[in-house]
Amino acid sequence: MLTAGYAQSVITPALERPVYLAGYRSNKPAERIHDDLWARVLALRLGEQCVILAALDLIGLARSHCLAIEAAVRQRSGQPVELLIACSHTHFGPDTIGLWGPSPTESGVDPLYLQFLTQTVTQTCLRALQAATQPVQVRSAAGDVLGVARNNRDPHITDEEATFVQFVTGTGAALATLVIYPCHPEGVDFESTDITCDYVHGLRQRLEAHFGGAALFMPGALGGMMSPDLPEPTHAAAQRMGEIIAEYGIQHLPAAPLHPVARLSFTRQAVHIPLQNVLFDLAAQAGLLPDITDAAHDITTETGIITVGDVQLATIPGELLPRPGKEIKARLKAAGAATAAVICLANDEIGYILPQEDFIFPQDWTNPGRQYEESMSIGPETAPRLLQALERLLTG
Repeated sequence: MLTAGYAQSVITPALERPVYLAGYRSNKPAERIHDDLWARVLALRLGEQCVILAALDLIGLARSHCLAIEAAVRQRSGQPVELLIACSHTHFGPDTIGLWGPSPTESGVDPLYLQFLTQTVTQTCLRALQAATQPVQVRSAAGDVLGVARNNRDPHITDEEATFVQFVTGTGAALATLVIYPCHPEGVDFESTDITCDYVHGLRQRLEAHFGGAALFMPGALGGMMSPDLPEPTHAAAQRMGEIIAEYGIQHLPAAPLHPVARLSFTRQAVHIPLQNVLFDLAAQAGLLPDITDAAHDITTETGIITVGDVQLATIPGELLPRPGKEIKARLKAAGAATAAVICLANDEIGYILPQEDFIFPQDWTNPGRQYEESMSIGPETAPRLLQALERLLTG
């Protein structure tokens, strides 16, 4: 029998110290907190298997930090848990990567905040794990939510599918609802200096008001650029966008059948990708990014597949573009998944992940124009190597 537990913690940075907002440009200190950032954690148990899903309202988190948190949870719990950390990619949270500091040559990462974050997320995972005693069944729904997102790179290629996976207790109450949607949380004016979860805030509020329990958000294949398509870049418009996405789950989840869960797993594979990005090399030399390449100048990341009954979720360590995202979902369904989704920024943030055939190296790395996504990508080998690793996981 599948059992589950939930815990959450606020991870909003204090404004007594400079907080450099990530995602648009350097030197944009936060001035106000519009709504709190959260670590929302769902722990699942089935027999000896234990999978923890941690959704963080952050721009992204490097694999080294994710592995450190997982190691701490394993050490303190004494259990061989598998941990997924997925960041929402909000563009109105603190710089946790290093690219958005007070100047283009200075990191915006606050080591004290990272220390606080590591401790808080670890403790929240342990609390969820301790609470994972409630028997639950699972129901899911997925479908397009149209009119709130667009692809700024390739307008004719979009993925607007929202996926809802709900964990329901024996009393019929929702313990937690996981939502996956492929769009950047950047609906608010890019010059805003507010800390906010963007549309994710309204999405979670609406689901929790209707179903009770907790709502967790993880991003789908948001690369490309899958961005909000709003009448105006305001908090109110972003709030409404989140509510519109939530309405799909509110309408369709109650009609979805509840299933007992007989399978729970998180299979993972390390992936080695050659770094072919001039800007990333320069950032590492300047100390903005850690130099994590090996002797072959490869970066090591990971991909994986989470199975919860007949639901399968592929984990991708960056910002996958919509076309390969849809291909992965089709492959999961062909392998037997009733509901399939892609979770991006999963246990790493390696930048954009483009189809190899679409990858064009920028002529000018500092002014890439149409090749902006390429300028923020490890290189053209990223997508094929990740997809090959996923295929190996699927075929055993």
